[in-house]
Amino acid sequence: MKKFYDRKNELKILEQIEKNSYSNAAFTIITGRRRIGKTALLKKFISTKKAATFLPPEAPSPFYASNGKKNWSNQSTLKFLEA
Repeated sequence: MKKFYDRKNELKILEQIEKNSYSNAAFTIITGRRRIGKTALLKKFISTKKAATFLPPEAPSPFYASNGKKNWSNQSTLKFLEA
């Protein structure tokens, strides 16, 4: 596994979102530039929790991504993780 660098502030925000979701439904979207660790942050956050994740596959090539083809529904995966 790759080294996970200090993201305590972001993890604390996710913990607060989770805590708030017990009384109010919540849907959280995490955005940002590519390759800054969004997926790693989420994997670290759910590593001790029961969770379901939905991650679309990587685009197979820059050509595929640059042509705006975003229909990955038949290739996506749904995984259930347990702590």
